[in-house]
Amino acid sequence: MKVDPADWRLEVERVAPRLKITVASNARDWRSHLDDAHKYSGEINSVWPDTQAALGAVQAEVRVHMGTVSVCLERGGFYDKRNHHHSGSGR
Repeated sequence: MKVDPADWRLEVERVAPRLKITVASNARDWRSHLDDAHKYSGEINSVWPDTQAALGAVQAEVRVHMGTVSVCLERGGFYDKRNHHHSGSGR
C-alpha cells in the first residue's frame, strides 16, 4: 500500500490537534523526589557506621574460613577423603 506524502501531510495537519498530549505538570514532583533523596541519604548515612562494622566482621570471618579451606586443600584433598561417602562413588 502506497501513501501519497502530500495526502499524509494533510491528514497529519487535520488530526494533529486531537493527538496532542497534555501532561499535568506538577512543579512539586521533582522537589518531593529531591527531598526524599536527601531523607534517604541521611538515613543511609546514619546506619552506615554500624553496617560497615558488621560487614567488616563478616569479611574477617570469611577470611578465617577461607584460610581453613586453603589449609585443607593443601593437605592433599582432605575434603575429598572425608566426604567420599557423599559423592556416591564409594559404594
